Amino acid sequence: MHHHPERSETLTGKLAVQVAHAAVSAAEQADSSTRRAWKDGGQKKIVLQVKDISEMYELKMDAEAAGIPASLITDAGLTGYRPALSQHSA
Repeated sequence: MHHHPERSETLTGKLAVQVAHAAVSAAEQADSSTRRAWKDGGQKKIVLQVKDISEMYELKMDAEAAGIPASLITDAGLTGYRPALSQHSA
């Protein structure tokens, strides 16, 4: 097993971008009173780890049945992530 810090950093960055995308998408789906309550409540987000795609879709349907805005984001290869350049000289 090899550890590639730059790969791990890129995957973490892509995940952060996708979580932000899902939050914006779910907020857009919500009605204005739900969106206002979400904003007033600190804009909480829930990210779930699933064992497979079936479980992911099942959880989304459960959320929707409970009236919780939910969004699934699929990596289409368009997610941009670039680590910040250090401002310090080596």
